[in-house]
Amino acid sequence: MIQSKPKTTTVLSLSLFLLIAYGAGIWGWFNIPRDSGWWMALPIVCLGVALPVTVKILLGYRVVTVNGDRWQVSRLMSRDLSFTGKDIEWWREIAIKTAGGQYKQLHIHAGKGANAKVSLQEHTEYQKILKILKSKYRHKELKDVN
Repeated sequence: MIQSKPKTTTVLSLSLFLLIAYGAGIWGWFNIPRDSGWWMALPIVCLGVALPVTVKILLGYRVVTVNGDRWQVSRLMSRDLSFTGKDIEWWREIAIKTAGGQYKQLHIHAGKGANAKVSLQEHTEYQKILKILKSKYRHKELKDVN
């Protein structure tokens, strides 16, 4: 059984960022005088950034479990998805060049809204899932037309 979940370092760094953003926003909301002009923008900006990032993290958190031919995608804010290898319609690996190297992500599409995304930088067991896809489901790989 392979279980790919968000890396601890990713979760900790995002949690630290949110703690600082919410802390600065709440502190500023209660301690900066309302008539202080543009300084009042500090808590509004901090909370305005922290809230959408929190929603994105909660909606994007997923654990992909592969047990033989059975795939399961567990999410925090929506229902769990389960499918078999036969249900996989296509998959592909996307590599994007960035300043710090290359960002790699696997897209697995199994129809009926059953999609899974796993990235090398943010999830554990990326290479093992890629190895399973390349060995068992090579014929379903979606090639880029470029």
